[in-house]
Parts: sequence; C-alpha cells; structure tokens
Amino acid sequence: MKVLVVEDNTLVAGMICSYVGEIPGLVICDIATTATEAIEAIRMEQPDIVTLDIRLAEGTGFDVLKAMSDLNPSPRVMVLSNEDPTMVAGRCSLLGAERYFDKSTQFMMFISVLNDWASSAQR
Repeated sequence: MKVLVVEDNTLVAGMICSYVGEIPGLVICDIATTATEAIEAIRMEQPDIVTLDIRLAEGTGFDVLKAMSDLNPSPRVMVLSNEDPTMVAGRCSLLGAERYFDKSTQFMMFISVLNDWASSAQR
C-alpha cells in the first residue's frame, strides 16, 4: 500500500517515514509539505493512505481534505496534528478523515493503526 506523508516538520516526517518503512506492505510514495503539493501528489501518486497534518507550510490539511472530496476512490486519511482535537477532530471527520491523533501523545497509537491497516489489507 502506498502512503503519502503530508507534514511540514522534517523531523516528524522523518519519524513517520522511518516507522512506516518497518511496516510490511507499506511504502512511502511521496512527502508533501504544503496543501498544493499534497493535492498534486494525491492526484499523481494515487496513494492508498494519506497521513495528514493540519498546519502546513502553505495551506491547511482542511484544504487537502476538501480537495479530496471529489476523488473516487479516495485514499484513507489519518490526521496526525498538534491541534486541539476538541476543536478540529470533528471537522476532519466530516471532511473524510477516518482517524485523528495528537502528535505529542498518540504517535505510537497512530503507527499501530497504520500497522493494523496494512495487516488487514494483506489478508
């Protein structure tokens, strides 16, 4: 399964890529740091999974989610952000994200769910 990482923090993007590289069945297809790059990469790479931050170098994860609304099939989206979940998780869900994780407290849970998605796809 192809994974697109949408993250403007190079340290966090590197951590995501490192962990994803250890999960059988997952491969990073691209890394985007802006909403425009992410939207273009989604259309060009057709990833199976998008890991998405809300605050980006340019634009927001909400912009990316809105642009994905017309895609069929649409990739599975998992948001990993420092934004207050009580403020943004519901909006992410309404725009099509399947899961929301807090970067500072739920990173390993985020990786665990990616692992679960990869495992279920291989069955």
